[in-house]
Amino acid sequence: MAQPRPWLDEIIDALKELGGHGTLHDIAERIVERKVMNFEENPIFRDRVRGTIYNHTSDGTYFKGEVGGRKDIFYSVAGIGKGHWGLRNYEPTEGTVDITEDDIGFEEGKKKLKQHIVMERNPQVIKLAKERFKE
Repeated sequence: MAQPRPWLDEIIDALKELGGHGTLHDIAERIVERKVMNFEENPIFRDRVRGTIYNHTSDGTYFKGEVGGRKDIFYSVAGIGKGHWGLRNYEPTEGTVDITEDDIGFEEGKKKLKQHIVMERNPQVIKLAKERFKE
């Protein structure tokens, strides 16, 4: 049985619902909560999520440019290997940002949205700069 939609589209929608970024665990959890994909066909779908992200990010070693009409879609939030990914060109809207007026009502351990500004870096430029410095 085929999946009802491409994994890439499901991952993008899950990340949008997560506020534009999330860990691989959070992304997979959100996909399960959405109840769109068929998990009986692929019980190890988390590997599919990871592979799809790696194939669509220039931050990793698997990126081969344009894949299926889609290019560099994801970026590594905390560095390669940390498992925290963001959606490039994501623009939060009022509907995608959870704004609370009273923090007193938070339960211990409840998930909370945190946003950080990170500077994107081109790995090739960094590599070249290190090589020049060593020379």
